[in-house]
Amino acid sequence: SLSKEQVEALDNHEDELCINTLDELSPDAAASLAKQKRYKLHLIGDFEITEEVASALCCMSDDIPLRIEPGKLSEVAARKLSQIKCSLGRMAIKAVDQTPETIAALAMSGGNGTSLEINNLSLLTEPIAEALATYKGDSLDLNPEELWEWQDRGSTEIKEICEASAKAFAKFKGKTLNLPIEHISAKAAQELSQFEGELGLTGLHVLIVVEAD
Repeated sequence: SLSKEQVEALDNHEDELCINTLDELSPDAAASLAKQKRYKLHLIGDFEITEEVASALCCMSDDIPLRIEPGKLSEVAARKLSQIKCSLGRMAIKAVDQTPETIAALAMSGGNGTSLEINNLSLLTEPIAEALATYKGDSLDLNPEELWEWQDRGSTEIKEICEASAKAFAKFKGKTLNLPIEHISAKAAQELSQFEGELGLTGLHVLIVVEAD
């Protein structure tokens, strides 16, 4: 964790700052980081963004790009972060409450050139898909972290996507959509084909052509 005093000692550093092993981020430390002027700030680790930390980060200057990859984020904190003025270039979250309300709050944080990654989704219900599709950023990635380890792909959390959810995702206006689904029906695939960007179906292991009668 970082103390307020440790953060203040970094005040003279004006280039890119990356802190990638954070276990805890206090509101005081977040407030001190938010006041500092630098080229870019990356905060990565298993720390939780609380409502107080989110409020502190919202005070960052709008000309400082911020990349945050916390371990956990609540709905209230997500709503606070949606008010952030700086460019939230990348937000990757390991664990988030799987409710449409929380997902919708996260989706509000998007903007031009930004990306959102959520690593722990196990369901892609229609309300969650509709909430995610409102994200205004360029890239939406729902891959579990281990899925990118090509030597041992393991199993995806999301077994299948329904037709209604696929139809909702097709309305996403970003450039890239990555969905780690193991099975997809012909009707769901037809709906997803309407997405006008790069589509990654990163959990499929088998494709079968079923001939019509």
